Amino acid sequence: MLKPALDDNLEKVLAYINNNLENRISVQCLSKHTNISKSVLYKAFHARYHCTVGAYINDARVRRSIEYLLKTSLSMEEIAQRVGFSSGSYYSKTFKKQMGISPLQYRKSPPAT
Repeated sequence: MLKPALDDNLEKVLAYINNNLENRISVQCLSKHTNISKSVLYKAFHARYHCTVGAYINDARVRRSIEYLLKTSLSMEEIAQRVGFSSGSYYSKTFKKQMGISPLQYRKSPPAT
């Protein structure tokens, strides 16, 4: 079980990630923001969320990008920049790996909800 203070800091990490997706986010930055060491952050984050910090950030960026895909006509490059991916090609690769289809295919035929 995680200590309450560490648990609170992990919530701060999530809030920071979700509020800053368009920016470069590093574990070092998150560590400074929460005032816990990088190694403790890595271990605690993985123990609680069962993924790495980087995987969580990419997942959050893909989820946020879906709003842009469905509600705008922005290009893939513009969407990639708005959600913090370093390039359109990396965005497309990450999106396809996570969602099983490319962002363009998703935009044309979103899954029924």
